[in-house]
Amino acid sequence: MYRPAMHTLYQAVAAAGAAANAGSGEAASTQRQRLLLTGQSGSGKSIALVGLVEWARQHGWLVLYVPSCVALIRGGYFSRRPGPGGGVDTLTSAQQLLKGLVDSHGPQLKRLPVKAGLGEEEEEAARARAEDRVKAAREAVPDAAPEAAEAAAAETLYDVAAYGLSRDDDAAAAVEAVRSLVRQLIAASSDPAKPQRVLFALDDYNCLYGATDYGELASTPQLARRRVLHSDELILARSMRLLDEPNLGGAVVAAATLSTPPLPAPKGHQPRGVPYTELPLARYTEAETCNALAHYAAMGHAPALATSSQARQLHALTQGNARELREMAATLGLRLK
Repeated sequence: MYRPAMHTLYQAVAAAGAAANAGSGEAASTQRQRLLLTGQSGSGKSIALVGLVEWARQHGWLVLYVPSCVALIRGGYFSRRPGPGGGVDTLTSAQQLLKGLVDSHGPQLKRLPVKAGLGEEEEEAARARAEDRVKAAREAVPDAAPEAAEAAAAETLYDVAAYGLSRDDDAAAAVEAVRSLVRQLIAASSDPAKPQRVLFALDDYNCLYGATDYGELASTPQLARRRVLHSDELILARSMRLLDEPNLGGAVVAAATLSTPPLPAPKGHQPRGVPYTELPLARYTEAETCNALAHYAAMGHAPALATSSQARQLHALTQGNARELREMAATLGLRLK
């Protein structure tokens, strides 16, 4: 159901993208590029974000979509990265993110070349990928000249994603591939010749600032004490806190909070010095409750159209909570399939 709040969200993203790509010097430092959806549980934040993702893709945006940031802090394998920097790499969540991006935007990624000069971290990651591709090219054609092998190593953003997906035994490589893609997408969005409209959409965003489901042994095996890892220790989760990114180029970040996080986490995003725009979503009004019930009937999910009396009662019972509306419709005989 298309709600006024969703229209406001779409227009805000379109305006932010237009301002950033217009070459305005102040666009990259304004809060219009950073949008945070807030509201009570069941107010439709996730649906609004999904709708935004579909709208953006239909209008030519390249969207890096994280359906739930909970997936970045729980489940799958993790390993501690050696070296002075330390941190924890999460292989499964990194590869899931890469796969989602490739499945949705593979052809677009193949048309975007990797840019140089994006900092020391990016240069180091690019060198590692280049060495791997040159080696693979020489193995494929042993008699090829060195120049031919290097030419075969020309890299696109698709190659970066494929590199991370192919590293099933290297969590650090998969995580660094995601981080490289984020940097490269930001650079592509601010390309003076042909900027690519880029949207980062992250649901359950506040989960990136709390405890995780991961833990490691904190004492002897006999005592079996487990220290819970904080999201600050997870390199990927830390890197996806894009509302805190000071330089987004021409990209736009749209995030939504989770009102009832499954793990201890702040109930809302905690400002960290970078301004952002908060877009509160209210629960259904009585009129929107009527429209939702009419939609269920029109789509065949309910055997009959709800009466105005039933709609009024359901709105009073659920207080506009869309999730509870679907669950409690049966109390008035409206059985949703």
